[in-house]
Amino acid sequence: MYTNKLYYSDPYLSESESVITARQKQNSDQWICLDPELIYPGGGGQAADRGWVEKLPVKEIKYESG
Repeated sequence: MYTNKLYYSDPYLSESESVITARQKQNSDQWICLDPELIYPGGGGQAADRGWVEKLPVKEIKYESG
C-alpha cells in the first residue's frame, strides 16, 4: 500500500494529521499504517524517528514493501 511520506518532503515537520489505512494485531502489539506517514522508519545507516500516535508511544517503525 502506497502512502505519502512526509519525512522526505519536510524532514523538520513534527506534527501531522493522518488516517489509519490498515491495522493488524500481532501478539500484544497493534501495527497500523498511516497516510500520510510522518515518522521515518530508518535505513541506510540512519536511525528511525521516535514519536507518538495520539497519546501512545511508537515502539517500532518498519517499512514493508507491498
